[in-house]
Amino acid sequence: MNPLDLPARVVLPASASATSRPASSQGRAFTDALKDVAGIARDIATERVGLASQMRRIVASGDNRQMPQVYSRILDANARQDVLATVLTKTTTGIDQIVKMQ
Repeated sequence: MNPLDLPARVVLPASASATSRPASSQGRAFTDALKDVAGIARDIATERVGLASQMRRIVASGDNRQMPQVYSRILDANARQDVLATVLTKTTTGIDQIVKMQ
């Protein structure tokens, strides 16, 4: 199985009650943050698709002169994913602590 053939999907949970009721300022901030994360996830998925298609072109043509550029794009994408994962982990931990305090 070729890992480049796997679809790039990020599924974010969406609460029906959160979108149907008027949001408070805190709820609105959470909704805005969730939209930002969804946008970043879409950007990452788009980048993965672009990298996969560029890799396919390189493999099909046999021209490896573009490999350093692809390699740097892969490193950049991995760094962004690591930062996003760290931010989401810390945010989730903070939300859990706030919920436990209530």
